[in-house]
Amino acid sequence: FVFIIVVQSWVVSTIILGDIGFFKIEMKNYGNDSVDSVSVQILINNESYISSNFNFTANETKEWIFSWKPSKLGGYNITANAQSSFKGKYVHVGYFAYSFDYSAIHQSANLGETKRYDFTLKNEGDVHDNFSLALNGIPNNWNYNFEPNLVSLWPGESMNVTLIITINN
Repeated sequence: FVFIIVVQSWVVSTIILGDIGFFKIEMKNYGNDSVDSVSVQILINNESYISSNFNFTANETKEWIFSWKPSKLGGYNITANAQSSFKGKYVHVGYFAYSFDYSAIHQSANLGETKRYDFTLKNEGDVHDNFSLALNGIPNNWNYNFEPNLVSLWPGESMNVTLIITINN
């Protein structure tokens, strides 16, 4: 009997605090005989989280999907145990946070004039984040652009961004 643990979209080992992580356990009986009442237990940091029993016919594959919503930040070892086999994964529970640092809050402009606002965007969280910048609440006939308009930052990293606004009538 052999099984593997697969986590949905396991590109990075991070779940954001407040999100629900979905885990998929794929199990297969590679034997030629049926196996009854295989107990599969999920441990989080060596404490029992959830368990279930499965019956397998010869060469049968089954999936078990369970969810987990972490209640605090930090690192977690998630382990699946079945008979004498186990498989584990480390999961980091992180958070998103950012800050803006800008010097010019208010500028006057005439019609047809273009103004620039420079600011620094910083990733204050502990996970990588992508920021897609947009501006709301300006008149429809005004034009604006962020340079760059998509910012990708690792924790603690910052980038200078410029907002360019053209005042139209």
